[in-house]
Amino acid sequence: MIFGRRGNQADRDAAIALVREAAAAGRITALDRDHRIMELQHAASDADIEVHLRDLRHPAAPGSAAGPVAGPAVWTTPTAPGPTSGVASGLTASPVTPPQGTARPPGMTPPRGSGSYGSRGGFPPVVPRRQQAAPRRGLLVGCLVGFAVLMVVPMVATVFLVAVTGSDQDSGTSAEVIEPVPDIVDNHTRAGYQRLVSALRSQTERTDVFSIVIHPEYASLDVPVDETSARYRTWSWNGTMRQTSSASTTTQERVDLADVEPKVLMRLLARAARGVDDPTTRYLIIRGADISGPATVMAYATNEFNESHHVRATLTGEILD
Repeated sequence: MIFGRRGNQADRDAAIALVREAAAAGRITALDRDHRIMELQHAASDADIEVHLRDLRHPAAPGSAAGPVAGPAVWTTPTAPGPTSGVASGLTASPVTPPQGTARPPGMTPPRGSGSYGSRGGFPPVVPRRQQAAPRRGLLVGCLVGFAVLMVVPMVATVFLVAVTGSDQDSGTSAEVIEPVPDIVDNHTRAGYQRLVSALRSQTERTDVFSIVIHPEYASLDVPVDETSARYRTWSWNGTMRQTSSASTTTQERVDLADVEPKVLMRLLARAARGVDDPTTRYLIIRGADISGPATVMAYATNEFNESHHVRATLTGEILD
């Protein structure tokens, strides 16, 4: 089965070129370069290609400046059509001052600062006492309601907690809160490595491989297809173990990952990291024995200046070089 968009030869060539550039820059070793190129030559989908390029891509350039920000909305007041002396429907009329000495029309309030309607002197509008007292009564009622809520809510909560606690004690059980554990992949820890091996066993009913490249967040495994031949299929792990479309043969012997002690791997990673200043990339390669030598573990560390250091050891941690 092929996961993701089907890759083409142009995609594979571009990916291989990126791997070669990384090797030329010293970010990966020649051995890792050859392993990735071999895998990319058989990659059949973009997902198979991406699994070998994740740690080689440069961070994206900062985004372009944001577009212009819209200014505040401007509200306009509609202007009524027709003569200015009239008042259009739905608009607010301007104050109109009648001639001096005329009687005040019903419902019209004289302008502030005037005496009798149309004369000098001025008088304030008369507000009934009932209307003056209404806001004060509303404020008093609001304060009383707020005080009652503050007093009643804690009492109700206390009674509820006492009832629940008493129920648990009577039944002989206690409430237990189980918090969800985030699904975080870190293969460079003891628990993370053991989780990887367990997932391989669950999916393939075996724990032996011809080789494996282990990054902190993902891994690529060459898993035998049977008990005797040199054929293998490549599997990827990033929290989920899945089979890719890559398949080939090898001259290497098998390595049982269940027999490799995680503490040996962690110790080799730490030793490789000490060989460079502020390492930013670390990974492991476990290979089965072949004509060039015994089964080995190689630990690599690289920093942002492409300075790298590696350690090669046996599966038991004995340093070879």
